[in-house]
Amino acid sequence: MTQQQLVFDFLGKLNIQYVVVFHRAVLTVDEIDFKTPGSQVKNLLLKSGDRYYLLIMRDDRRANFKKIAHQLGEKRLSFATPEQLQSLMGVMPGSVTPFGLLNDVAHRVTVLIDAEIDRNAPIGFHPNVNTATVVLAYSDFVRVLKALKRDPKRLIVS
Repeated sequence: MTQQQLVFDFLGKLNIQYVVVFHRAVLTVDEIDFKTPGSQVKNLLLKSGDRYYLLIMRDDRRANFKKIAHQLGEKRLSFATPEQLQSLMGVMPGSVTPFGLLNDVAHRVTVLIDAEIDRNAPIGFHPNVNTATVVLAYSDFVRVLKALKRDPKRLIVS
């Protein structure tokens, strides 16, 4: 089963409605030349020592690593390596997504959500590949996290 199909099957089991937008491969939000409904976000896998954090934030913001580290009680944060990303979430750079948590069976990744993301707007994420975006209701995104046994931390990222 492909990583993308894993996501679609998971959403189907939860009876979550979603729309898929297929597009050319994009590695960063700066490369996006299409618009999806709702909140526009980017996802970063960060680390501090042996702790990992999936940061979901508005795409028009820059992450203030010092501020985020302080809120988490960490000394410093840095980007996880492509190897760590593959090992933990089963995805490649440019495909970072909360759906990668399906592959984090050891629950090593903590989810962080930008407090400024609109909880009333739809939200979109890659289905573990960067050639599509799955758009779903924010409330359904919360259901996804609960089904994955994740309790996200909301924080101020910039």
